[in-house]
Amino acid sequence: MQSLTNRLIGRMWGRALRRNDFQSRLERTLVTNGIVAPADRYLSWDKFTPVKLRMEEVHPGNIPPTTVSNFLKDHVEQFWSRTALCTKVEDKWVGRTFEQYYQEVQITAKAFLALGLGSKEGVGILGNNCPEWMIASVASIVSGGLSCGMYTTSSKQTVQFIADNVPVTILVIENQAFLNQILLGRNLTEVFPTVKKVILMEGAPNSSQHSSSFVLSWQQMLEVGRTESGSNLASVEKHHRANEACLIIYTSGTTGEPKGAMISHDNIVWSCKIVQEHFSWHQEDVLSYLPLSHVSGLMVDCYLTWSSGSTIYFGDKNVLKGTLPRFLQDVRPTRFLGVPRVWEKIGVAIQAKAAQGSSTKRALGMWARNKQMDHIRRKRSGDNKFDWSHSIAKRLVLSRVHEALGLDRAVAKDGLYSGAATLSAETFAYFQSLGINLQSIYGCSEATGPQTTNLSDSTSPPEFMGLPFLGVRNTILNPDKKGVGEVAVRSRNVFMGYLNDEPLTQESFTEDSGWFKTGDLGRFESDGSLELKGRIKELLITSGGKNISPIPIENRIKHALPELISNVVLVGEQRHYLTCLITPRVKIDPETTLPTTDLDDSVLQWLAIQGLTNVMTTFDLVREVETNAVLAKAIQSQIDLINESAQSKPECVQKFRVLPEDFSIHGGQLGPTLKLKRHRVMQQYKPIIDQMYLEG
Repeated sequence: MQSLTNRLIGRMWGRALRRNDFQSRLERTLVTNGIVAPADRYLSWDKFTPVKLRMEEVHPGNIPPTTVSNFLKDHVEQFWSRTALCTKVEDKWVGRTFEQYYQEVQITAKAFLALGLGSKEGVGILGNNCPEWMIASVASIVSGGLSCGMYTTSSKQTVQFIADNVPVTILVIENQAFLNQILLGRNLTEVFPTVKKVILMEGAPNSSQHSSSFVLSWQQMLEVGRTESGSNLASVEKHHRANEACLIIYTSGTTGEPKGAMISHDNIVWSCKIVQEHFSWHQEDVLSYLPLSHVSGLMVDCYLTWSSGSTIYFGDKNVLKGTLPRFLQDVRPTRFLGVPRVWEKIGVAIQAKAAQGSSTKRALGMWARNKQMDHIRRKRSGDNKFDWSHSIAKRLVLSRVHEALGLDRAVAKDGLYSGAATLSAETFAYFQSLGINLQSIYGCSEATGPQTTNLSDSTSPPEFMGLPFLGVRNTILNPDKKGVGEVAVRSRNVFMGYLNDEPLTQESFTEDSGWFKTGDLGRFESDGSLELKGRIKELLITSGGKNISPIPIENRIKHALPELISNVVLVGEQRHYLTCLITPRVKIDPETTLPTTDLDDSVLQWLAIQGLTNVMTTFDLVREVETNAVLAKAIQSQIDLINESAQSKPECVQKFRVLPEDFSIHGGQLGPTLKLKRHRVMQQYKPIIDQMYLEG
């Protein structure tokens, strides 16, 4: 037995030595050929320090590394004459080819160098999605700088922090109005001491406020680039290395300042290749609406579309505030990635429109949805027999819904995805009943986007995130008896580290620097697919020591009263029992695209059923809930039904409060991708929460 054990250990040690030998030989070859810079570790918190690549002997881990510049050149030659970027001008789409796109990137890169951008210095980009945003981002990498996107919703303090943290040498900002909001009457050099030039993506600078040489229009910047020979840029590009930083993605911490995730050339290129290989993207039509400061928006809109020869259509500045349905109908994208809140809003809009139809139309819609769900149930049981009634339901009813949404081409290509957070089971099931299959994609900024995904024909619930992309490995750290622990990832698209933060970088990886700790709780199913259980930092721990994941409970309450509720936030950290905050559905101001205090029509209809016809605003509703026991009971009774299915008494919600406003990005309760800022909500509504518990 001892002899057998020794032989097994010897074989394992031999394989490990061979892997190490392969890695060493490969690294020497790549360094010799000028593809990567010499590196002695996998992590870095210094923007000038390269890292070792996590390459493997088999595909796709053995894909030859390259720089973003070379990656773009290879693909622009392939798609030279195809339309790359489209914007709406006077209600008509105006396009630029890949040739024009690439040439403007080159001109902008030459301009950046001429304006003083040095190696690994930052180009800060602040504005809504537009061609200039993407051109500036790519050009900053091509010219040897660091692309640093900033959210339009960021506070002036956050913008200043990012500008100082990189630091930023060139600031590309949407227009003079954006710049004025940041400066608030202060001097430019006082607010941004490291910035040498400011470039406006639209409009001309106000000459009375700034020096004409300090703030340039986009066209003025291009004129600078056109006068440059290009020899300086060519020299800079020759010195790019695949294992060096080129992009900083800032992610918001639970509290405190944002963290700057350093992304390498290889992270970007390798991520694009594995995603394109998995989903077979080729010459697609894509709507740009997620913020380009977010890893999902940037990787899909900028790099995946470039590598697949796809066309990007840009929504307007209000695309996340109400105009998205119109742009979907106009563009009819062949691929569409939605965050959960977007899918929820689309679902609610469909249901509201269906409720306005005749009784015959409503009955036909219900029949078609039932046929679709019957088809899914049969498919799950292994029955793949052709069903004429299901085929008729798809052709006559469901396909028309897809067309009305502008998602018919994406449905036909299995090109609809949900990411950035976990979709609720109720929303997922509703879209399934419409014949719309949403593929869950799990990932994070630190993994340059993707980690796992469901198959296109998957009928698994949305919390099941499927299997890892080829070349990506997941593990569960410190699992409990049920196999639940922290999800960790290892692959070539895992980032280099957090800029200027060695302790956080080291803390975020296992001791051998091999696995990045995501902060998510999960477990593996028998087939190896990943089931998410929530965020570690979002777990509520009651005063009795019970750990509770808030999102499933919040989703169940929300979907119990869809006509009334817009948002639910569970409360109970170090409290004796759970309560929740509820925001009602409200109308959106068409001018500002911000939520108003006027209750949505669906709320008014629900209230009419309760016998209340004089409640018109959120303030009326709050007052009525506090004084009308019948109305309060109507809401609490639905919460009580959810409590009946709770796994334990501590998971029951005892009380609720209705807030006099809905959450929004502008109000600070939602992030740029419409994720709930839980910590901000707890701070903002602390008096209401405390009062709720004081009442006993």
